This record gives sequence, C-alpha cells and structure tokens, in this order.
Amino acid sequence: MEVRYLTPEQAAKSSGVLCHGQLMIEHNTYCLAFYDQAVCAFHLSSLETAQLAAELKRRWPRAVLQRLENQSSVLMDYAHRILVGENTPLLLVGTAFQCQVWRALLKIPAGQCLSYQALAHAAKLDRAVRAVASAVAKNPVALAVPCHRVIRQSGAVGQYHWGVECKQHLLRAEGVVIRDGVVVDTTPSG
Repeated sequence: MEVRYLTPEQAAKSSGVLCHGQLMIEHNTYCLAFYDQAVCAFHLSSLETAQLAAELKRRWPRAVLQRLENQSSVLMDYAHRILVGENTPLLLVGTAFQCQVWRALLKIPAGQCLSYQALAHAAKLDRAVRAVASAVAKNPVALAVPCHRVIRQSGAVGQYHWGVECKQHLLRAEGVVIRDGVVVDTTPSG
C-alpha cells in the first residue's frame, strides 16, 4: 500500500482540492475524504455533512473542500478498494510519533491482533504504551489503518471510537474468534 505522511502543519498549508462525502455500507454511515488522489479520512461517522465539512476545514484550512454526492461512484470506488484490500494510496496526517504508530498498525495482518504493549514494541516505542494507545485512537483512516486489531494485554477487545460492537464485528469479519468480549483465537481460517 502506498502511504504518504504529512504533519498537521503541512496539511494546514496545503491548498489543493480535498474531496469528501458520506456513504452507506451495511447500514453504517462512513466519511471518506481524499486529497491529491490519496485517502486521508475513512471512518464511521455520525456527523452531519456540515459538521464533517467543518472538521475537515479545521484540519485543512487552506484546502478547497469539494463535497461529493453521497454514494458517488468515486467515493464507492475508494471505499471498495480499501475494504477488499486493494492497493489504495493513503495520506496520513499526524505527528512523527503518530505516524510511527500507524506504520506499525499497517503491518498487522488481517485476522491477527496485537496488545497495545506489543504494538508499542513493534513501533520501537516500548516505554510509551499510553501514548501509543492515544495515537491509535487518533487514526484518521480507521478502515485502512487497522486500529481495530489492537486489543488489551488480557485479550479483552477493549474500547473503540465507534463502539465495542463495531470493533468486534470488524474482527469477526477477519476470522477472529471472540467470546464474552475476549479474543480467544486469531488463527486465520482457510
């Protein structure tokens, strides 16, 4: 997967066109945004269109926002490519620390889980487990950078910005076995 990184300061100075919109997949509303043909936001969304535009404008103040019609073919194409694991360019905006954590997240295969401690170790940030957890929570492209694959040391699924049920659904869709909120098997089936 082609991934580019920008600091928040670089994003704030970017003055190109940022396309965004919402789409419905399996009864859930998602926000998807892309800049320079790379996805910079893709996550569940409970925001209204105006709130979503205001949030994007806060992060990209000089960008020209172009709202695409909901369910547009462009939005659906980007979403489909990410959801089926096709190579889709990503543009992640975060601090150097956050980007280091997100790089480690991208290395977790589908159907596998890591504890926050193991993720911190994989990111070479062993002494910063809480800060690593914070970076995981700030992931702007949650459906492409798999923050749902990070669980508690105990095996408990743990928190998720869009709810524990959503996290469990995403993990189960990848073949992870969960009983009573605890991951019991991450052996990929097939």
